[in-house]
Amino acid sequence: MYGGTISNNESTNKGGGGVTVWGGGLVTIAGGTISGNKATENGGGIYTNGTLTISGNSVIENNEAGNGGGVFYYGTYSSSSMTISGSAKIAGNTATGNGGGIYFKNKGTLVMNGGSITGNTATGDGGGVYFGGDTFRISGNLDISGNKKAGADNNVYLPTDKYITIVGALTGSKPIGVT
Repeated sequence: MYGGTISNNESTNKGGGGVTVWGGGLVTIAGGTISGNKATENGGGIYTNGTLTISGNSVIENNEAGNGGGVFYYGTYSSSSMTISGSAKIAGNTATGNGGGIYFKNKGTLVMNGGSITGNTATGDGGGVYFGGDTFRISGNLDISGNKKAGADNNVYLPTDKYITIVGALTGSKPIGVT
């Protein structure tokens, strides 16, 4: 996707109110907006197990789901990856379960070297990000702030034995809260 809008769609099946790519495909969002979509279960905006890149001026906002209000990513293999860069924005999404902005499940690597995850909410853990993959790597000018769990600050949730690796300079001025 290099522009345009995917909005106001609903999935009452597994997931993917806006976009579903399952079976290991390549998903590139390099511009455009995915907004106002709903999924009963997972991934209000995006539901995928393929290689996912969100970059440029992409906006994933105001989507709703059980888990992964903005994005539900299921890493099938340790080599699976999701990358957020540039000025990409994941904001204002809601999960009635975990991962208001992103729910990253199972295996793989989440790389964030720019972009923002802000103003998302979850009833469960991870107002901004629920990370259950192998490696979460960050660098650059990024912003993971203003996300909430049941009204309290909750930017990134890391289950037992999960961690964030800083792989380069953090050039932004926003803190990242981890629970």
